[in-house]
Amino acid sequence: MDLNLPPEHEFVLHCCSCEIDNTVQPEPAKYITHATDWEHIVTLARRHGVASLILQALDHATDPCPVPQPLLDKLRQEYHATAFKNMSLVKEYHRIAEVLSNNKIGFIPLKGISFLGSIYPNIAVRPCADIDILVSKKEVPLAEKTLLASGYNKLKLSAAEQSTGYHSVFHKQHRTLSITIELHWDIDISESPYEIDIEEIFDRAAAVDEPGYTYLSPCIEDTIILNSYHIMRSITPDKIMLLKNFCDVAKIITRNLNTIDWNTLQTRLEAYRVERPVLLVLLLIQEFFDTPVPLPLRQTLHQKGLSAEDIETITNERIFSKTDDEQQLPAGFLQLFGKKKAKVLIHIPRVAHKAFRKEYDKSGGKGFVAICKFGFLKISSSLTNYFKSLFSYIFHKQDMQQQITMEHNRLKKLEKIHTWLQGSPPSKMKN
Repeated sequence: MDLNLPPEHEFVLHCCSCEIDNTVQPEPAKYITHATDWEHIVTLARRHGVASLILQALDHATDPCPVPQPLLDKLRQEYHATAFKNMSLVKEYHRIAEVLSNNKIGFIPLKGISFLGSIYPNIAVRPCADIDILVSKKEVPLAEKTLLASGYNKLKLSAAEQSTGYHSVFHKQHRTLSITIELHWDIDISESPYEIDIEEIFDRAAAVDEPGYTYLSPCIEDTIILNSYHIMRSITPDKIMLLKNFCDVAKIITRNLNTIDWNTLQTRLEAYRVERPVLLVLLLIQEFFDTPVPLPLRQTLHQKGLSAEDIETITNERIFSKTDDEQQLPAGFLQLFGKKKAKVLIHIPRVAHKAFRKEYDKSGGKGFVAICKFGFLKISSSLTNYFKSLFSYIFHKQDMQQQITMEHNRLKKLEKIHTWLQGSPPSKMKN
């Protein structure tokens, strides 16, 4: 399948492949031309959490790449910042793991924190935002009490989040580092159409002893399911699917290729109703990194109603999509079309509030100072983009009709794919 990716995207995927499979020789120079957009490469790498992988491939390349020094410095700064934060997160994870073990709480470390030092021996190449821990639902009260006693504050969730939630969030400030722990008892909201049985995953998990604590490690098939499903949970209009997470699944498969029971995996996917999202992830890592997956992925997905055009849409819109600054129409702008100018103006504070709220949540709830420190420039850029579109909407509405129609069609395609992922047959999918 030809995904028709530009050279910059091929460059990034090649650098990721060098980490996934150590038999791949770093040859990033072959993807470089005189017209290479290095700013876009660095922006893409940082956005997807693979900046350190780019730097690593460049450092080990057989032929040097003409990377502009300021951008190379940005990659190196990202590498060192990741190393520093991950060292702190790993240290804190070990402390919390000991506390949970001492309280006889069985737990499974999820996602990034479980990979540092294992599938990624160099912890500087895989950024982690927080610490994710999965416990049995019956253990949640004791686990929450344990985290509170360990100096964490439980963040307040909305009533809707509490009723449909699958994790609670804890936060604490450790010197200059803000640490967040997500305590999971499930991996999706209660209304999810998928049926992953967390208790079964605990039953199959093996106890692993580390100095000072014991944790539970899911079997390899369950590990693939959990991490692949996590990627597809991000296929929503306001999120992208991060390449670092695709790299995780590809590394898990590459390292365990001879021990994976593919028949068991297939049976479990069907039982948990996650065959579509997981097989799609496996197909994408096969296309991106040449990861060997001995399953008829394209054939199965095609028979279930997913077209080559749908896969291209997912790749372009949910992985290599434009940033907020690059979007011609800001998120939520379509809601204004057809409304009176007064209502359009009233909507502006909502956009500002949404932007500030997003950055506030990212800051760990540390208030206005943290917002200004971590999010002011991004918020300013978002609002500037919004006002530009607003001006065109009010004074040049006719000229924007085609652009708005295209945006409607784009969102309709994504909604169709989202419906398909949840299991609706092709005949019932929206046009």
